[in-house]
Amino acid sequence: QAEVNVAGHAAGLYGVMLLRGEGMPADTSLAFKWLKIGAELGHGPALNALGYMYQHGIEVDTSQEDAIELYKRAADRGHPGGHVNYALAVAMTMPKAAMSSLNRAARSGNVLAHFNLGEMHARLAKASEVQCRLAVASYRFVVENADWQHSPFTEGMAAFRRGDLAGAALHYMRAAEMGYGVGQLNAAVLLEHAARADYQSDPWLAKIYETHEQLDRQAAVYWTRAANQNMADARVKQGDHYYHGRGTECNPTKAAAAYRIAAESERNGLAMWNLGYMFENGIGVERDFHLAKRYYDLAVETNENGRLAGYVSLVRLCAKYLWAWVRGEDVGDAPLFFAPRLINTAKMAAGTGGGNGVPKNDDTNDMGDEGNG
Repeated sequence: QAEVNVAGHAAGLYGVMLLRGEGMPADTSLAFKWLKIGAELGHGPALNALGYMYQHGIEVDTSQEDAIELYKRAADRGHPGGHVNYALAVAMTMPKAAMSSLNRAARSGNVLAHFNLGEMHARLAKASEVQCRLAVASYRFVVENADWQHSPFTEGMAAFRRGDLAGAALHYMRAAEMGYGVGQLNAAVLLEHAARADYQSDPWLAKIYETHEQLDRQAAVYWTRAANQNMADARVKQGDHYYHGRGTECNPTKAAAAYRIAAESERNGLAMWNLGYMFENGIGVERDFHLAKRYYDLAVETNENGRLAGYVSLVRLCAKYLWAWVRGEDVGDAPLFFAPRLINTAKMAAGTGGGNGVPKNDDTNDMGDEGNG
């Protein structure tokens, strides 16, 4: 079976090269012969290319039915091009099947799949805001991944691998100014690193940014732009800059708002822990032991690598809660980890609590021994 797969792969790729004229003059007749061999051996690209020839009448009579069948077989083999061509062929008659096929191809990073998904969502955008957002997301993927000749990402990654961080930052900043979320994210990371390092040794950075504060300010701008494009962890970094006052005013309230968005929209474990800490200490928000515990619990459940820190924080929270309760401070009405027992001394004096002087359980005076944690 392995030898059959290798033979089918070789025949199919050779047929595709002949059809396109890659490395040799194009020969559609010979291409058709080799593609048929590859298709018979189950090679996905060969099935897809053979379907193209049937669809456009190259070396054979035009047959839409045969083309769709070949595209479907290529798609069943997991070939992204087969998924795209099958979707385009049945889009008018079976739109749901077409959308499903395009989504499968898009998950493999196929640019044409994302473009056609954007087209389909755009046609429905007037009726639904969700469709509009999906169209924008698909088009953005195309813009950021279809420029192979002049992509700033290729040059930025090459500079980063050479150890030229300033050069990498320059290319990613160019991408950031073009609106690429990945460029904004990478530029923020590199500028933030430069702000903590001896960037004065690099003439390019030292010429543009005279102080660490200027670097921090630019990094904060890129973190905010990346966060607005829903880039992973960018919202947390935006909150960090507000919390510590790096590159912007120190504003714990805005920091808490950024952490809350990251916690609730992105399920970010670090943002959950940060919110727990801020509610525990009343930083940027009103102190609330119960919300602090809720966010610490969520952080423990979400971030396995941070569970030790979460458990330590819960122990500290318990100690602070008890100390505040002993001092008579406002700790909320509901119990946190457990409920202190309230003893009715009048019942004890009347002897209604039993022969040993211990009061009977009474719902109006006994809040229970078990906690909610």
